[in-house]
Amino acid sequence: MEPRTLKAAVKFYCNRDFEDAHDALEDVRATVDVLSGQIDMYKGVDLIDGDGTVVPEPIQPDVQVLHEFTNDARVLDATQRLRFDEKGQVVFNFGKYTGQSVKEVITRDPNYFQWMMTKDFSVQVKRILHNIHQGNGPTQSN
Repeated sequence: MEPRTLKAAVKFYCNRDFEDAHDALEDVRATVDVLSGQIDMYKGVDLIDGDGTVVPEPIQPDVQVLHEFTNDARVLDATQRLRFDEKGQVVFNFGKYTGQSVKEVITRDPNYFQWMMTKDFSVQVKRILHNIHQGNGPTQSN
């Protein structure tokens, strides 16, 4: 519901206007302020994920803790549209085929593959889909 801009984040997390947008040093300072505001806002708050699993107080003022919280090795792309499932298969992480094998879906519903290739999905997602379509999909390395 909120715009995904630094100016909007400063307003939301810091409760102030950001007047010096696009000045490199001020952008860095604002980014630090937003991170601090996020840590303050979510301090002591548990996360309940889509499966109902409770992650107690995942936001801590610790770089390593924040890295571990935000870094999911199962996700294949920056937009989090594709991920590995528990069997190591690439599955959709959104939409009507959430949790279903990409390879199986694009075989059974080739129009879905064509639709994704023509819509506004990242180059990264399209490359992964193309490779799976060609029989050269990614494999989970852990």
